[in-house]
Amino acid sequence: MQQAVSARAPAHLWIVGILSLLWNCFGAYDYTMTKTRGAQYIESTMPGVDGNAALAWINGMPMYAQIGWAMGAIVTAIGVYLSYAFDLPTGATIVTTLGAALVVLAGLRGLVGRRSPVA
Repeated sequence: MQQAVSARAPAHLWIVGILSLLWNCFGAYDYTMTKTRGAQYIESTMPGVDGNAALAWINGMPMYAQIGWAMGAIVTAIGVYLSYAFDLPTGATIVTTLGAALVVLAGLRGLVGRRSPVA
């Protein structure tokens, strides 16, 4: 009768996993604080910059740039999770996840279609 052998995860896996988690959590935190009008947050992370002026510049960004910023933070976190869960190379998994998200968004845009402007 065979006995199950449990293998411990190597230390470098835990180090990379924790650093990736912290990196992605900071991206999500930065995005959330910026979108919730955290002028004090912006001033504390970028000394010498007027927080309200920075928020006006960020709010003036085109919508596609804001969507890209949000998707980058969210989809990268999903890619890191998939890399850990399925023991895949992290860089390739993140790039593949970002590509898959673009394909899904393009498909959704094709299903929904473009709205014609009402004149």
